[in-house]
Amino acid sequence: MVLPSPIDNSKHWLNETIQCAWDKIRKKARIPNVTIHDLRRTFATWSINNGEELRTIAEMLGHSRISTTAEIYTKISVEKVKAATNKVVNNILTGDNANTDYLRNKA
Repeated sequence: MVLPSPIDNSKHWLNETIQCAWDKIRKKARIPNVTIHDLRRTFATWSINNGEELRTIAEMLGHSRISTTAEIYTKISVEKVKAATNKVVNNILTGDNANTDYLRNKA
């Protein structure tokens, strides 16, 4: 976990400090079984689903490789899957994008 210190931006909070603070917040708010990494994954997923660039999200999470962010921290929302599926179904039903040159010949 990489969070800058509120006192000195060149330093980072210790994981134990962050975890202790989060545990207090979580207990006071009666939020069961939600980890800091759950929050990070949610942040990344919502950011990508809202159109934020993957590189920006990776930098905000402190990842040196975009692939880490893409593979671990982002999940496609159900709404995005439904929208993509509906577009394909619409193409099939209307004949839009009927170019099939890319299909393999099975002859």
